[in-house]
Amino acid sequence: MLFLELKKVWMNRLTWAAVLVGTVLAVLAFVIAVFFDQHNAIGVLPEHLTLLYESGIGQMMLFLLLPILASFPAACSWYEEKSNNAICLTLARTGRSTYYTGKAAAVALSGFLMGIYPLLLNYLLCLVAVPRGKLLSVSPSMTSSVYENYFQDKIPYSLSEMLFPSLYMNAPVLNMLLHILLIGLFCGMMALLTYAVSLYFHPNAVVVAILPSLAVAVLYLLIGVMGRSEWISVNLLQLRTEDMTPAAFLVIGVSLVLPLLLSLGLLLMKVKVDRDEL
Repeated sequence: MLFLELKKVWMNRLTWAAVLVGTVLAVLAFVIAVFFDQHNAIGVLPEHLTLLYESGIGQMMLFLLLPILASFPAACSWYEEKSNNAICLTLARTGRSTYYTGKAAAVALSGFLMGIYPLLLNYLLCLVAVPRGKLLSVSPSMTSSVYENYFQDKIPYSLSEMLFPSLYMNAPVLNMLLHILLIGLFCGMMALLTYAVSLYFHPNAVVVAILPSLAVAVLYLLIGVMGRSEWISVNLLQLRTEDMTPAAFLVIGVSLVLPLLLSLGLLLMKVKVDRDEL
C-alpha cells in the first residue's frame, strides 16, 4: 500500500507544483545571498549563505511556506479520492486500516522529502559557489581575536546561539545536515497532521492543505507576542538564533511529537468510526 501511495504522490500535479516553488525559493535565496548581500571582508562560510542563516526567505519558509509545500504532495489525497469516489474501490481491495496507515506513511515520507529538498538544494548551491577550502577555517583552534573579527562576536556569545555548538565548530556540514533533517521531520509531521485533519474537515483542497500550517503559524505569532520566542521551534532550528534556550531540545521534541500524537489519535478515531458504520 505504501508503494502505491508513493506512486500516486509522484503522479500528482501538486507534487511538482510544490517542487517548482521550492526550487524557485532555494535558487532565489542563493542568488540574493551570494550576489547582493554584504559580507565580511575576511570571507564568508557557505553555511552563512544558506536559507537557515539569517535569511528572510528562509524564515518565511520555516514559519509557513515549507510546511504547506510539504502538505501539497499527499496530505490532500484522501480528500481528492473521496471527492471522485475512488476511495470506495481502494477500500474494497485493501481494507480500512491498511488504507489509512499506508496513506499516512506516504504522507509523512513525502512531507519529509519535500521539507528537506529546497534546503539541500540551496546548501549544495552555496557549497559549489563558495568552496570551503578557499576560506578561513573555522575550528576550536582559532584564537578569540580571529573569531571575533570573523564573526563580529566573541566565541562564548556566538556559540550560545547555536543548537549544536560543537558540531558547528568541528563538523559544519554535518551540523547543517542535522538541522535540515530536523526540519524535514517537522515538515513530515505537519503533513501528517494536515492529512489527519482532512479526514474530518475538508471544504476544499486548498483549505485542507493550508489550514493546519496556518494555525501553527498563528500560534507562533501569539507566542512571540507573549515574549516567549524561545518556545518557537522553527526559530531554534535555524543555524543561529538569539532565542536559543537550554530547553531547546525539549521545545523541538514537543513540536515533533505533538503533531504525531494528534495525527495518530485522529486516524484511530476515523478507523473506529468507519468500522462502527459498517
